Amino acid sequence: MPLLTPTPDLLIRSFTLDDLPALSALVKANRDHLRRWLPWADRVEYPSDEAMYVEMGIDKEARGDGFEGGIYRRGVLVGSVGMHYVVPETRATEIGYWLAGDQTGGGIMTAAVRAVVGYGFGVLKLNRIEIRAAAANTKSRAVPERLGFRLEGVLRRCHAIRDEIHDLAIYGLLADEWAG
Repeated sequence: MPLLTPTPDLLIRSFTLDDLPALSALVKANRDHLRRWLPWADRVEYPSDEAMYVEMGIDKEARGDGFEGGIYRRGVLVGSVGMHYVVPETRATEIGYWLAGDQTGGGIMTAAVRAVVGYGFGVLKLNRIEIRAAAANTKSRAVPERLGFRLEGVLRRCHAIRDEIHDLAIYGLLADEWAG
């Protein structure tokens, strides 16, 4: 993935192993914030867990099967955005994202996801991009809604987070619907 610059003070780039100290510190500092909606937040305890995540992202990017990127605000890691996979037959992907708790509410994630969607449709020539979020996670759902994604449905009680099962909202956007 090339460097994406959604705004003058934001940069998105693929993670490298050099990012592990910053990534580990960010996850640790935001564990309570992240664990509310992300099932993996409780399972990531050691630097080796983050290393596996970064190595997986490097490997899938090398195969053309998505990427895992860091969101940097004024040079500081504040979150992550990535394409979980790329389905060659349908030219489709799913975008996932998270942001440090003290960085929410300022438009960072909307700008970051807008840049990734533009990359997906413009550079990768994808046909479809999907975003999934717990139905009760209104902040995460607001991102695809702001970007023109359509709510395609809600899968009932299928998303396990800790000891609770949540509904999962699925948003989709097609290349010919993207306004850029």
